[in-house]
Amino acid sequence: MTLRTYVHWNTRFTRFCLESLKQTPQNAGTPAISAYLDYLVLERNVAPATQKQALNAIAFLTKKVFGVEEFTLDHVTPAHGGRRPPPLSCSRAWKSPPFLPISKTRGNLPPFSCSGPACG
Repeated sequence: MTLRTYVHWNTRFTRFCLESLKQTPQNAGTPAISAYLDYLVLERNVAPATQKQALNAIAFLTKKVFGVEEFTLDHVTPAHGGRRPPPLSCSRAWKSPPFLPISKTRGNLPPFSCSGPACG
């Protein structure tokens, strides 16, 4: 499973380097790693665990394949907490199961907003 995951992330990283930076990952160096991790957070809105998984895969590529023993990343935008569910609208509320226990949602209920004619 880890091998497949690392191949996935390194394929995406390589594509990012070639398409966005117009360089191979090996030539782009550590600034490319920082840029890709920032892209994941700022453009793709990934969770912290996802960002860390991508970093571990790229670190493996850099150390084991490219032969770079040690490297330092200057600045990486940290990912924020997990994704929140979208706001609950009136039409979605009527389709949801009624009286969902708080314990099942871990207290992470979406905000409720209504602009429909039935709520006016």
